[in-house]
Amino acid sequence: MGAMAVAVFVSRVNMTLRYMADFLFQTNYLVWWIVAALFLFGITAKEFYHTFKKRRDLYGTLH
Repeated sequence: MGAMAVAVFVSRVNMTLRYMADFLFQTNYLVWWIVAALFLFGITAKEFYHTFKKRRDLYGTLH
């Protein structure tokens, strides 16, 4: 039963996105997509920095 619910949900999302794609990818929303991409890139870079720093500290304590 759960697999059927997931299949129905994915199918419904796919149908909805097909109709919304033209609306979402208009040039009016290009600025918002760029802002969202930069925001997500910033969060990712911050997490990479913190992970690298923790890894470096851990490596320094082992040797």
